[in-house]
Amino acid sequence: MASNPVTKTIEPALTVFSGAEIRVVLLPVGEAPEAAFQRYASLIVQHRQVELNNVRSFYKEAQKSPFKFFPWKTGNMHFKFLPEELALQPSPLASLHNHRRVLGVIGVMHCPNVEDVSKAYAQFEQRCKAFPDAFTVRCFAFEPSDEQIQEDRKGQRNFIMFPPGDTEQLDNHAEVVMHDFAACLLAELERWMLNASPAMVDLSTLVDSPDFAGASGALEAVQTRLYSDEELKTKKRYGRLQKAMGDHCLLAGSPLDAQDHYSTAVELGRTTQDWVYLAAALEGFASAKVLAAAITHGAFAINQSSVFNDEEQWRTPRKIPAADDARSDGSAVSEASRASSAFGGAQFWSALRGVDKLEGEVRSLFADAKATLRRRGAQPLLVESDLKLARFLAGLHGNLARREVSDIVTGLQLTAEVLPLPEDRLLTFVEGAQVLGAVGSARKRVLLLWQAVELSKFLGFPNTRTLDVARKALEPPDDPRDAESEADVWAKGRPLAQGAAPLTWPQVRAGCLEAVLGLAIYAREHADVWDAAAALLRDHASELSAHRMQSLLENLLAAASQMAAPDKNRPGPGPPPLLFFQAPRQPPLPQRPVHFNIGLQRPGNGTLTGRPGSGPFLYDPFSAKREQAAAKSLAVTTGPVQWVCGELAGVEVEVSNPSAVGMRVDKMTLEVSYLGDASMAPSEYMTITSSTQVAWKPKPVSLNIPANTKPVRIVLEGTPLLKGMLVLTGCRLTAFGGVSWFQPWSQRPPSMAQQLAYSTRRDGAGAGEGPAAPAAGGVDAGSSDAVAAPEARVFVVEPLPLVQLSLQPAEGTHGGRQDAGEGLGLLPPSAGSNVAGADGSAAAPAGPRALRLLQGQAYAGQLTITNCSKVPLGWASVSVRHKEARGRLAIAVDSAALLAQLPLPAGQSCSVPVTVSAGVRATHAAEELFSAEICVECVSQEAAGPLLQGGSDAGGRGGAAPQSVLGRHAVLPVQAHVQPSAQVVQVGFRDIWLPARQAAGSPAAAAAAAAGIAAAAPGPGSGGTTYERRCVIEASVSNRGRWPLQVWLGPALADAAQLVAAAATDALLPQVAPPAAAGLPTVGRLPPGRRCTVAYILDASHADPSSGGGGGVDASGPAAAGSGSSGLLTVPFGSSGPLPAPAPARPGATWEEQHRQLCAERLSRALALFYRVDAEEAGLADSAVGSAPLVHGEVYNGLSYHALAQLQPCALTVQLSAEPLPQPAQHAAEGAGGEQQSGSGAAGSPPLQLMSAPEPAASQQQQQQQQQQQGPSPYSRFPAFAASAGQPLSVTITVTNHGRTLPYRSSSEAGSNEAAAGGAAGEASAGPASGLELQLEAALACTPLQAGDQAEGAAGNGGSGAAAAHELTAVWAGQLWTGMHFAVKPGQTVSQRLGLCLLAPGLFQLGLQHWQCLPVLPAGPRDQHAKQQRGDRRGQPSPAQLVNTTVSVEPCYVLCT
Repeated sequence: MASNPVTKTIEPALTVFSGAEIRVVLLPVGEAPEAAFQRYASLIVQHRQVELNNVRSFYKEAQKSPFKFFPWKTGNMHFKFLPEELALQPSPLASLHNHRRVLGVIGVMHCPNVEDVSKAYAQFEQRCKAFPDAFTVRCFAFEPSDEQIQEDRKGQRNFIMFPPGDTEQLDNHAEVVMHDFAACLLAELERWMLNASPAMVDLSTLVDSPDFAGASGALEAVQTRLYSDEELKTKKRYGRLQKAMGDHCLLAGSPLDAQDHYSTAVELGRTTQDWVYLAAALEGFASAKVLAAAITHGAFAINQSSVFNDEEQWRTPRKIPAADDARSDGSAVSEASRASSAFGGAQFWSALRGVDKLEGEVRSLFADAKATLRRRGAQPLLVESDLKLARFLAGLHGNLARREVSDIVTGLQLTAEVLPLPEDRLLTFVEGAQVLGAVGSARKRVLLLWQAVELSKFLGFPNTRTLDVARKALEPPDDPRDAESEADVWAKGRPLAQGAAPLTWPQVRAGCLEAVLGLAIYAREHADVWDAAAALLRDHASELSAHRMQSLLENLLAAASQMAAPDKNRPGPGPPPLLFFQAPRQPPLPQRPVHFNIGLQRPGNGTLTGRPGSGPFLYDPFSAKREQAAAKSLAVTTGPVQWVCGELAGVEVEVSNPSAVGMRVDKMTLEVSYLGDASMAPSEYMTITSSTQVAWKPKPVSLNIPANTKPVRIVLEGTPLLKGMLVLTGCRLTAFGGVSWFQPWSQRPPSMAQQLAYSTRRDGAGAGEGPAAPAAGGVDAGSSDAVAAPEARVFVVEPLPLVQLSLQPAEGTHGGRQDAGEGLGLLPPSAGSNVAGADGSAAAPAGPRALRLLQGQAYAGQLTITNCSKVPLGWASVSVRHKEARGRLAIAVDSAALLAQLPLPAGQSCSVPVTVSAGVRATHAAEELFSAEICVECVSQEAAGPLLQGGSDAGGRGGAAPQSVLGRHAVLPVQAHVQPSAQVVQVGFRDIWLPARQAAGSPAAAAAAAAGIAAAAPGPGSGGTTYERRCVIEASVSNRGRWPLQVWLGPALADAAQLVAAAATDALLPQVAPPAAAGLPTVGRLPPGRRCTVAYILDASHADPSSGGGGGVDASGPAAAGSGSSGLLTVPFGSSGPLPAPAPARPGATWEEQHRQLCAERLSRALALFYRVDAEEAGLADSAVGSAPLVHGEVYNGLSYHALAQLQPCALTVQLSAEPLPQPAQHAAEGAGGEQQSGSGAAGSPPLQLMSAPEPAASQQQQQQQQQQQGPSPYSRFPAFAASAGQPLSVTITVTNHGRTLPYRSSSEAGSNEAAAGGAAGEASAGPASGLELQLEAALACTPLQAGDQAEGAAGNGGSGAAAAHELTAVWAGQLWTGMHFAVKPGQTVSQRLGLCLLAPGLFQLGLQHWQCLPVLPAGPRDQHAKQQRGDRRGQPSPAQLVNTTVSVEPCYVLCT
């Protein structure tokens, strides 16, 4: 002992359980880097506890076991791993406590850094000789090469080479070899137990010297004389041997066997008065009792992830090691030790608290041990005994044991004054302070450590030793109720922490940092100088002067210049700036991942409803804050932000500098922690988590931060490279000549109220149970990592296709003049610069070009979709989101054309036809701005492939349920500047006579006759030409725009696509007028601000409503070829929405009024006004085409009774015909003129010809000069036959009842009658059974026509407008029928003939005037009808008014010469 002087006898961190821990030293073999040694040492250290049940498979029993009560099923073996420098320190009391010997050695070799493995192993064996008590030696080699694996390893029996593999495989392999290591140690302990003898016991140890234990008293000397010296020595040896055997039983994990040996040692110790060993045996007996109770009551947690419990764990990732492996600093080993330690945790101490009388027995044994030690005055052993008991009480009761533990520590302070060794005195203060921290006495702990620092200075300890004590004052205390930590052993290079001093003591914390700074400067520990100066600048800038902060900055610069290269990579926080995490940035809309369904249906068109109102005020100053809070709340509830793998992402961070010195940051990057992805394979998972650099590629920035800078928001960017969860942990900063440090996110400084509230809770609950303290300026680096807030987590999804959308003119078009910017179609970018891109992203255009359209115009373009990503586009869906009503701006995209071009490879483009149409507003004459969005949802080919299999199309009309996939949602905003165009201001109807297209008796003529319309005016003879009266619709059109237009009427088209298709094929042409209708204005040229009239010939089959109104338009025109007949059945595009059935304020009073509404509706649906811009006159590259609907109200107003009788099914048809009367039968004809006959006209009549009236007088000729210059109007030509003046004529009046009247019903069915009259009266013929007998009363009229008279004036309206009586006497001779009466039954025809003679030359029209048609009602309904007429009228139509009594009159014309 003289050669090795004793410097200390007290060991740190002793507990009741220290006697059960086998000390194993870890040695780096070869030139292994510190990071590699720490990484592989963590695989070993995490197996601090091994279950004996698993060790048994490796155990080989060479002879009978000395353990009688060995707990193979429930017991454990425990290891305590030490670094080489601590293991080499001598332990003077190793003979007293056998657990202080090093019993195992493990070497860690990093093969890539070892040139000669055999030589390195030989050096390892040589170093192992420094530990003579080591039973078992192993050398673990990691990452060997193929050559190193094939080398001969004979003679290297303790050399174990780990096979190459990922971290998961290495972890599993380490667990196996550690159980084998434990089995070897168990075998060596058994061998020692079997070979133990009293001769192995030394009686001249340190505890036997008077310097340590003191001289024996007189009473003890008398008692020892009772035995001889040899007998006393033998019993002492036997007692100490039993004590040593009990120690080995504890190390082997058999506390019951240890109790037997300790019991024998206690008895022999009392007999031989070997007080020191007696006290040690009592303490060991207490430890054995506690361990036995822990095993019996299940205090030790079972390692569920062990490969021995479940073989599937070989293929399942270990979550805890994976999370710890993400850190490359030395604290990874410390955290692994905490996670795998057995002596701690809520389960462990809860089980011990439930053991009856355990605490009392332990207290009693420790009391006996201390009483025994006081007999010899072994003060260091008394200090250790008090520390063990204090830590045991702190673990059982926590802060509730504060008073008792404080009393124990107070006694330790008094005892420390009499300790002979300075190191023991210092350790007593340090260990006492740590115990105080375990029960929540934070202030007393800091003060006691401060005294220890002053004592270390006073005693002249090296500056490094004093620095270690000062660092403890800044570190949080150990909590015995948590898993034990080996931070003091393994956490090399750990940063300074500030979690020890309360927040209400900032001056004390700053003083501790100043002390550490001063000691580090004297000790030349440049890393600690850096950490202390950085902590003062970072967390205590408000408490320091500007001069002091400048001095600290100089200390930082000096330490940075003198630090070693490995030390420049600091693991903890550094100097300012402070970083405040705000939020991860959502990718722009085109780049944001979107979940949607594929496999069932395509997404439909959406509609933006706009922002909801925020109250009655125009400006709300708090709306922005509410929106930010709502967005943050939505981000938390909907989960983490999603980034796309391989694409640039950003995080918003606030940077501030609270110090009075400026900071220059050369490089700052965002740091993340990769948590992996559950969908990945285990081997891939562990490979990724072992190297976090491959999961994130940061984008560095440099900053120059002035002094006293308030928080400034910046954006840090980087690229995620792996799919999975990322935790945004902080930033890595580089400054001061290459020093790099990790700066975690800082929290806002707490207020004084928060500090006081935390201090109160901490004092009441203690360090272990109280809430976590709010950090003043940052996160304590020494504390364990807290769970990241939801907003600090980001989920990285697999690579997705990224598309770029652009709108271009269709192929073959110019899209308007781009140089002038005044054309129609797509405008130049400068004209549409007010439209922003899709969130300004790189994938979106800088600004989409706007459109300039006319109202009703249809524009043909193409949507270009470019795949800008590296992933093929496998599936896409196009939809349009209209921000206004679709009648104002409608966009149609051909989705089928897009699906036909998929998949779209990376970097390729495709084009899809797009049709944009603008609606027509009747009264708006100014330019309007409308907006819409074209949305494209796309999925990668890999994601869409499995879902699109099965035969269904990409839209997913199959029967399978929809599946959610991840894709992207690209948006292209479109703006349209809509200008006024042509507008229909008035609608009218005229008659025109044309040669019949079909012969009499043809199906068309039969249909016209069945419809109640005389389709032709046949001549008296069979050889004459037949003519039919056609209805012409005329529209007065006004050009409200500034472009010259060409307008015409035609069949309405279903949508803009049909209009564009018809215009592209030159099928959109106006109606061609037949030769007989020469001069009909079917096309009009319309300059800006002018009006014109265009006409369209309606077809006679329109009278049949069963055709749906489609037959009402002459489908023979050229427009029908381009549009198809289906366009007549749909809503014409360009209207302000679907045309519903007319809903007047009150129902129609008569059948005529109701069917006038229905007819107007059908016409407004069937016809439309088309226009084409005169490109040559307007100076445009392409002519634009468009359509405007006919307004229902204008059609209704222009629809007269005469036109309605032609277009709708009539009840009666009256046809007049004239023929020359044969001379022999003239008198007989005159005598029988008043009789009714059922025959028709005679045969042999002269043919009919289209003739005009004679020229008018000279006074009227000037009024019609303009019309004569334009040519004769087609409306002024009538089918007439020539007759001589004074020639007798025979006029036949034929009346046909088509049976289209509705039967009268009772008043209870009035409501249904009205509905039937309004809706069913226009249906197909109901048959004779549903008709009524009709009475027609009328007067015959003969009207002379003059030149220029047109069909509308000639036909009259309802028989009005006939010539005066004195005029008729000059031209008329014969019977003047003023009171004709016809009674016609349903389905019958009645005719009446009369004679007349025209006396004056001219063109005459024979027709009816003043007619009245009434149904012949039965007696009962007639009385009811009369009663209703006399009763109260409430605006409801009577049943008689809802009967079809429409009369269609077909006049005849005679030219008298």
